[in-house]
Amino acid sequence: MNDEEKAAKKGEHKAHLQRKVQARRHRDEAKKLALDDEIHFAEYDMEAICHIPTSSSKKIFYKRRLPVYNCTLLDFGKEKREVTCYCWNEGVGNKGANEVGSSLFKYMTEKADGKPITFMSDTCASQCRNMYISALMLYCVAFLDIPEINQKYFEPGHSQMEVDNIHATIELAKKSVPIFDPSSYFTIIRTASRRNPYKVQEMGQEDFYDLKKLKTVMIKNCKTDTDEETVNWLKIKWLQYRKDDPEYIYFKYDLDSRSFKKIKVFRRGKRATSSRVILQKAYSSPIAISVDKYNNLQELCRSGVIPSTYHDFYSNLKVDHE
Repeated sequence: MNDEEKAAKKGEHKAHLQRKVQARRHRDEAKKLALDDEIHFAEYDMEAICHIPTSSSKKIFYKRRLPVYNCTLLDFGKEKREVTCYCWNEGVGNKGANEVGSSLFKYMTEKADGKPITFMSDTCASQCRNMYISALMLYCVAFLDIPEINQKYFEPGHSQMEVDNIHATIELAKKSVPIFDPSSYFTIIRTASRRNPYKVQEMGQEDFYDLKKLKTVMIKNCKTDTDEETVNWLKIKWLQYRKDDPEYIYFKYDLDSRSFKKIKVFRRGKRATSSRVILQKAYSSPIAISVDKYNNLQELCRSGVIPSTYHDFYSNLKVDHE
């Protein structure tokens, strides 16, 4: 780079580090408010996918396996920190906004006691920062006893969320333990921490809601703000939803900005009412896995890599023959 390019990059890097400090300061402030019992505050993140079965057999390395997902939520309560792992496998749900949002919804229904709720997460667009999650947040402030919901985001590359420590503990616990079905993995999660055992919420298909359909009812506009400027969702650092102003999504591109920008979700007509808004289930039947994956899993059963105790689980998986 020439001198001008270097100077520009130095400025970008300095601003990047400043945003890192801002995010961590906001996290510390939220933790203090949670300890004072003024708000509910939680961090959440998806753990790296656990593919089952896992064992020391070399045959597994060359086979397609079944993904098991874990959306971990760390609640900074007044008395103690509570860890809840919302878990499911590929035959039950995918890994996207519907599943992550439904996990958050289960948490919010338990915490709807008149206090504001603040979430902090990374900036993953498909799971944390998108209009489908925003539609769910609007629904919750409108129809649950929650006056305000805040979503704040860490700076990419510098999140250092405490929920990452939980994932490291789980990874260490399952490192040398063979896993042949989802329930075995859930048991490892429950016993990974002796001091503060983690809760496991096994998600069924009845727990997953279609947030994409909810978005069509709750949000008609998400592209322009009230200043008629295009909203850059990838740069938003703070989203806020208010019960006393449910027609707007408030947002900031900088956590320390003095004022919020606003998105009016309904340009014309009346906002959504409880009679019009019904959370619909995301799935009506088990999700089919590919034929190749099913065949690979059956080969592992026949070869004895997967013990016979678990064969029924793999035989009953739905297969997409098309």
